[in-house]
Amino acid sequence: MVRTLQHRERLAEIGEAVAKINHDIRNVLSSATLVSDALLASDDENVRKSAPLVLRSLEQAVDLCQSMLDYLAQTPSPTYTEFDIVTLLEEVHSATLLDIDYSGPASMYADRGMMFRILLNLGRNAGTVSATKLHIDVWRAGHLAICDISDNGTGIPKPLWPSLFSPFKNRQSSGGGLGLTIARDLALSQDGILKLSRSSDVGSEFRIQFKLNRFPDMGSDDTKTSWQSISIPTDGPVPAAPH
Repeated sequence: MVRTLQHRERLAEIGEAVAKINHDIRNVLSSATLVSDALLASDDENVRKSAPLVLRSLEQAVDLCQSMLDYLAQTPSPTYTEFDIVTLLEEVHSATLLDIDYSGPASMYADRGMMFRILLNLGRNAGTVSATKLHIDVWRAGHLAICDISDNGTGIPKPLWPSLFSPFKNRQSSGGGLGLTIARDLALSQDGILKLSRSSDVGSEFRIQFKLNRFPDMGSDDTKTSWQSISIPTDGPVPAAPH
């Protein structure tokens, strides 16, 4: 009992320390952004090239701290709302710079913040293996809604598969090996199951199984709807998804 209390106190202390570091690094990042803008305006080509590298390194440090905080904190209960999926995917594109092809319902009934974090972590994980694009396909299998997220990266080595969702063991994951662990926990909190469905040298696919009520537009029959594919970013108006 005493050891358990000591362990909890230790975790609390670590969480407070990481939170402070995260706060301080964000302040540094704000200053570095201003310096980076000045470096980009330099007449020296080598200086201009160094600016994005400095900023990217600091952003990775912030992501690492945030992932540690998310892992140490208890996963909150989801707040369910109905939201537009394409708008969410546009935000994921802005954060990851990955092009996204989406085929599925127009809306989802879930925790929007959690879904953003899940897709962000999967996108960043794909980026570590040189992916430039995600394809997201939502379809129905009986009483389940299946969400497949595939990328065009170089794949995940098979020896890493057993520990893919284990914290700190998967160094290909974003956030120091915590990105996929957090994504799995966030999916689980919404009654979803996240797993790796395939991976090879032409890309990987992660699958999330949700309850059917997560997608109000899916209907009650067992036939698969032919959803119109949407590319993000898009230059024109987003076509309405069929109902």
